[in-house]
Formats: sequence, structure tokens, C-alpha cells
Amino acid sequence: MNSVAQAKMELRVGMSEGKTAIVIGASTPVGMGAATARRLRREGARGVVSGLGEQPRQELAQEIDGLASEADITSKQANVDLVNFTLETYGQIDLAVNHMGLATRSPIAQETEEHLQLMTEVNCFGTY
Repeated sequence: MNSVAQAKMELRVGMSEGKTAIVIGASTPVGMGAATARRLRREGARGVVSGLGEQPRQELAQEIDGLASEADITSKQANVDLVNFTLETYGQIDLAVNHMGLATRSPIAQETEEHLQLMTEVNCFGTY
């Protein structure tokens, strides 16, 4: 790594110091949400990870010394509850990262209407 790249890396460390973050979609251990939560922690943030996988979500929260909360992204009330949980715990929210998403891993001909509907709800309407 050259000196410019090293200097840029050093500038990033601590950028999130004292910030509180919610990372949605962080229950896949090798996914972007989990990677983001780890990165924010390295930069000094504290926070709440959310996703639908109980065990990986809890393991990630423990790894980053944070908290875990389940939130169904398609439920407005679940998202309100996630925000309230974070505010009650930390008193602030500085960052919110949405890495949720649902994809099919089988041929489209094998998909069910219910799964396609769920993918649409999560991927298109979950961010609202």
C-alpha cells in the first residue's frame, strides 16, 4: 500500500466515533450488511443490527459489541419499533444503512407466486 492509500485509510478510522447506527439486512454472515456493521464498529460507531436470521444476527451483534433486533422490513410498525428500540437504548440515531434484499436462487420456472410477491414487497416497498 502506498503512502497516499495508507493516509486515506487512517483518515477513515474514527470517522464514525460516537455515532449510533442501525444496519438493516445484517443477518447474512458474509453479506454487505454484516460487513457494513463490522466496518462501522471499527470506525467507532455503536449500533443495532437487524435482519431475519436470529442466530447470525445475534452472533454479529456480539462480535461488534452491539445489539440485535428483528425487524420485518415490510412492516411499518416493525421499523418504527426498531427505531424506538435504538433511541431508547442509545438516545440517538446518526446513521441508518439499508442492505436488505431478497433474491431468488432457483430458476424462475420453479418460483412460486408467494415468493415472487415477497421479493417484490421486500425489494420494492421495504425501503418505505
